[in-house]
Amino acid sequence: LAENAERDGVDLVLVPGGQPPRSATGYMFVAMIFVLEKLGAASGAVENLSGAISLLERAREEWKPETNSENNRAKKLALDLFGRIPIVYGSVGITGVTAFRWKCQINENAKAHSFANVLPEFNHNEIMGWEGAAAQSSGFAAVFIRDASDTSRIAQRIKITSKIIPESFPVYDVALEGENNLERLLWGFYLGDFMSVYLAICYGVNPTSIAAIDRLKAELAKLP
Repeated sequence: LAENAERDGVDLVLVPGGQPPRSATGYMFVAMIFVLEKLGAASGAVENLSGAISLLERAREEWKPETNSENNRAKKLALDLFGRIPIVYGSVGITGVTAFRWKCQINENAKAHSFANVLPEFNHNEIMGWEGAAAQSSGFAAVFIRDASDTSRIAQRIKITSKIIPESFPVYDVALEGENNLERLLWGFYLGDFMSVYLAICYGVNPTSIAAIDRLKAELAKLP
């Protein structure tokens, strides 16, 4: 594709190689924002991006390895989830996307099971799983990701659902920070990234390794 683009004089944005896709989100996301604004589909997104960068720089200072666990939300959350099976819940919109990002980062970085769902859909089926969850495992933990844009009904659903989950399972509440949707989305992604790497450290695994995925690809490549 790159060769064809260069040959045809088409604008090209290259993502640096040698890294897993999950760590290249910034390269792909920022390029997409510029393209969408040029097309008139995301007015003001580039300007909002500057504020998001400043927000993430401040967050990095709080979540960096040198900051102790008491003052580091990413480390504290990783310690809370260590040894547990996190089920991450969001709602329609940026919290649902963030919940799925967290689930995938925990899977790939920490080599641990995690699952994600969204409200209100979760309230129509999966909520019943908590009723008998203790018979399956005592290690489940619920994480609700909230946002200022949540409707009052969603906020009430989160509040009520948190009370329905048996007390033997911990429930964690994470409120996204930022002045607009872009800032809150990237802040949520960033917190999940830090948390999942710290969780990998807790488990003593390499967060960059994807041996099972590599093996799957290798086996599939052998098929006719």
